Amino acid sequence: DNYRKRTQRELADERRYAALPIVRDLLPALDNLQRAIDAGENVADLSAMLQGVQMVTQQIAEVLTRHGASPIAALERPFDPNLHEAIQQMPSADHPPMTVIDEAERGYTLHDRVIRPSKVIVSVAPGEPTAD
Repeated sequence: DNYRKRTQRELADERRYAALPIVRDLLPALDNLQRAIDAGENVADLSAMLQGVQMVTQQIAEVLTRHGASPIAALERPFDPNLHEAIQQMPSADHPPMTVIDEAERGYTLHDRVIRPSKVIVSVAPGEPTAD
């Protein structure tokens, strides 16, 4: 009975703290983002702040990659309803129909599972009615 209770308690703790590694890895990025905000309040040159925010974005992307999450490639690729969510259709003579021509929100997978599909704008043939 004690063994059963202990294993249940250990399993509950494992579930409760499962996100600990990713949270621990994201905290430095959050600290750097706060530093960028603080610097932006005192600096007239916004290019330095922009560079800092770009570095934090890269840092967060690296954390996600380290934990098995990766962005879904969308631009210039055929529309795939398993990976993309079409939010708009736009006539385009430069792209074949049903090609992703813009990405409004990047999608991500975790290993082989879609966490969030990419929200995309899909091409249609010129003159073809769009489903807005």
